[in-house]
Amino acid sequence: DNNSLDNDMLRLYQSSWDDTQVDYDLILSLLMYIVTSEFAKMFATTGGDHEVAGNNGGGGSILIFMPGWDDISKMSRILSSHSLFGNTSKYKVIQLHSGIPKYAQREIFTPVNKNQHKIILSTNIA
Repeated sequence: DNNSLDNDMLRLYQSSWDDTQVDYDLILSLLMYIVTSEFAKMFATTGGDHEVAGNNGGGGSILIFMPGWDDISKMSRILSSHSLFGNTSKYKVIQLHSGIPKYAQREIFTPVNKNQHKIILSTNIA
C-alpha cells in the first residue's frame, strides 16, 4: 500500500541524511512540487481569485523556516540562480531574520503582482 511505501521511503531518507544539516536539494524539490502541483494549476486557472486562495489576487506565498541566517542566505542564492525561481517576474524571494531592519521585514506584507509568488525564507523567531 502507498502508506507503507511512503514510510519506507521516509525511513530510507532519514537513515541516509544527516538531519543536523539543511537539505537544500530537498527544499528546492519541494518548491518545484508545490508550484507545479494540481493545486497550483487550479489556482492559476482561477486567476488568483482571493476567495479561492485567500489572498489579494497575487500568486500566493510560500513560507520556509530555516535554522539561521547562513541557511537563509544560501537558500536565497540557490533560488536566485535557479532557472525557474530566479525569474523575478514570477518569484520574489524575501529574506526574513531578526537581524534585518524592521522596514525591510515589512516587505513580506507588500502584495505581489498578479501571477507572482513570494518565497519567504525565515527563522522561526523573525
